[in-house]
Parts: sequence; C-alpha cells; structure tokens
Amino acid sequence: MYVFEKYDSKKGFTLIEILISLAIAGIVMAAAYSLYITFYKQTSAQDLLIEAQQNARAGIEFMQKELVLVGHRVPSTVMVAGIPSTLNAIETAASNSIEFRYVDPDAAVTEQNLKITYDVDVTSAGVFFLRRQKCVMTDATLWTGCVNADHYQV
Repeated sequence: MYVFEKYDSKKGFTLIEILISLAIAGIVMAAAYSLYITFYKQTSAQDLLIEAQQNARAGIEFMQKELVLVGHRVPSTVMVAGIPSTLNAIETAASNSIEFRYVDPDAAVTEQNLKITYDVDVTSAGVFFLRRQKCVMTDATLWTGCVNADHYQV
C-alpha cells in the first residue's frame, strides 16, 4: 500500500485548473499581441511620414540649388530669322509650377542649355508630388527643342 499512498497526495493540478490557466494565458497573450500590432502599425506610419518628409526636403533643396542658377548665362535676346526676340530666364511661374532656363555650369565638356520645370500635383488621396522635368535644349541659339527629358517625383 505504500506505493499507492505516494501517488495519492494532493500536490498536482487538476485538469480544470490547467484549462483555466491556459484560458487566462491565452487572453493575456491576445491582449499583448493586439498591443504589438497597434504599435507596429503606428511605427510603420511614422516611418512612412519620416521618409516622405526627407524626400520633400531633398526635392526642395535640389530645387533651391537650381533656382539660384536661373538665368545663368542665358541671353536676354535671341535672333529668330534675323529678328531679335526676347528670351526670359523664367518662362512661366504659377502657384503650383515654375519653368526656367539656365546654362549648366557643371556640364563636363559642352555647356548644356537647360529648361527646368517644377510642378506640384495632388493625388486623389491627398498626397502631394513635386515633379521635375529637365530638358536639354537642342538649339543653343534659339533655346528650343527638348532632348533627354527626364522626370522625377518626390
């Protein structure tokens, strides 16, 4: 009988106690997971906002550097069929766009006559885009024609 008395002690847990413990642990884990998901979504949203702000800063800085060069070595008049014609360094300017010209001082071999256009657009979701278009002018005397047009979105 000594063997049975050893196993007859009340030191263990019953099945009901284990099931209740597992249920409580499950509820605590579900709450912790919910908090984790909320934190993760907030962090992701903040990361996207920070990235958008950095892109905007980079775009504005690039635009600022080019605006300093507006009119650099751009003639005020050009000859069109023997008739002088006025050439403005800033071609158009509006509340959401600007188009200007300059001669690129950093061009490697030949000077590049550039026409730059910046405009701001808003998507249906309310997201702002700063777009840049660079045109290398083919006719250096008339500042017309556009090759190597490239577009950037910030």
